[in-house]
Amino acid sequence: MLKDISMYYFKKLVVTSLLIICVTTECLKASFTLPSKKNNIIWDLDGVLVTHSTAKTVWTIGPTNFLGGFNPSGARLEECVFQLLNEIQPIDQARPVLFSNYGNQIPGLMIDYLMGNLSGLEVKALVKDKVSYLTTRYDSKRKLALVHAIINFIFTPLDFISVITPVPDAIKLFHQCQQAKNADGSNKNRLFIITNWDSASFRLLAQDPVFSSFLDLCDDIVVSGFVHMIKPDPTIFTYAFRQFAIDPSNELTLYIDDRPENLTGAQSLGHTRLRTIHCKNFDIKSLKKKLKQFDVF
Repeated sequence: MLKDISMYYFKKLVVTSLLIICVTTECLKASFTLPSKKNNIIWDLDGVLVTHSTAKTVWTIGPTNFLGGFNPSGARLEECVFQLLNEIQPIDQARPVLFSNYGNQIPGLMIDYLMGNLSGLEVKALVKDKVSYLTTRYDSKRKLALVHAIINFIFTPLDFISVITPVPDAIKLFHQCQQAKNADGSNKNRLFIITNWDSASFRLLAQDPVFSSFLDLCDDIVVSGFVHMIKPDPTIFTYAFRQFAIDPSNELTLYIDDRPENLTGAQSLGHTRLRTIHCKNFDIKSLKKKLKQFDVF
């Protein structure tokens, strides 16, 4: 009988020991399981995720302003607008240098506006005074009227955002990156935006459900008009990386922009795991292929 009792307690001891070993093993596995890594994907806004409707722009500025003898190409019209703005405030080499899609250097007044140093009302007041002065000596009153109407449009936030439209394929790709999951079910990517945009019109844009539907999915957004810095100056990228709490020297960080000089500005910081992607002419198909190479979805 003593033998049977001994055997019973021996078996019980073995079973208990095995249970302890199993529980301990699982606890150790849980303790040493590393969290899934996340990629950082930084998007530009204008030129990648959103664009401007030409038809809406013409309608908002006023179709009648485009009638008559002065009806230049987009590049020539931009030169006329920039010329007037530069007469008010000549280009200051101390400011960051930005260029338009037509290759014209962006005037200092526009840079100050995008950096939040001047409001739209302040810029329009300066322009109004200059236009009154130029009326008597401008080569064409119709030309001056059109240039003035375009400037009023650019610096009136409600008018400006009324012509902004999402790029459907880009938004679809953005959602695909946002919804991608790791094997453990955690999000595969963190999404951010760095944009050159004035503060007043961005506030209006962010309140529009059409745009908030994807802007609200971002982990964070840096807007030039709020932080008083602007791309391609490297300082805005240094600020953004700190604000986003990311380390592009140790974490895979993809930066997408349509302007090569902005990509160069980010690269100049020398972060070893920062990869830049040029999204040219809204070629979202090529952008998707490049993102796939980094296993982001």
